[in-house]
Amino acid sequence: HRELSKRYKYLFIDGISVKIRDGRLAKEWMVLIAVGIDDQGYKEVLGYTRSKRESAAGWRRLLNQLIERGLDYEGLKLVISDDSSAIALAIEDVFGDAVDHQLCWAHRMANLADTVEASDRPACVEGMRKVYKASNRSQAIKAYRDWLAEWAEAYPKFAAKMEKDLGKLLNFFSCPQPHWEYVRTNNPIERLNHDIR
Repeated sequence: HRELSKRYKYLFIDGISVKIRDGRLAKEWMVLIAVGIDDQGYKEVLGYTRSKRESAAGWRRLLNQLIERGLDYEGLKLVISDDSSAIALAIEDVFGDAVDHQLCWAHRMANLADTVEASDRPACVEGMRKVYKASNRSQAIKAYRDWLAEWAEAYPKFAAKMEKDLGKLLNFFSCPQPHWEYVRTNNPIERLNHDIR
């Protein structure tokens, strides 16, 4: 509940399912967590709340609490998360166009690996890896178009989802290049979630 007086560049948000004991019973809850990276590169848990399920209302409540405590969201470069529709709605409702939303590449690549046939997996995954490993945004778009030309017909649902989300997957290119690897995935908060579990 402390005042958030620092400036933060990046905000990672994620929810984890945990059992919380209440008397004799342990009930399943979602814990919604926000982690900020400040101007000096330090990582801090900024806030968390528990919710019966991961919902846009729960995420809005947490994000609004951060703002009430002093979070300057207009100073954020990115909000990074998995591709939960509840998170996307809350970010849009609370932050509007003031901050870009970066979707996690680790989650997207895991989805791709689960979607494609085993025989296609090495070439298909490598083609997609060229997108986020590109040297700039325009090269990433070219690599994506190459991937699309080769794989869209075989995996139309995944290709349609990529087309819809491409902007949010490439937002990390607007950050300083040394930060790209760190902010293109939700891994910094996933490690915290692992420790909490």
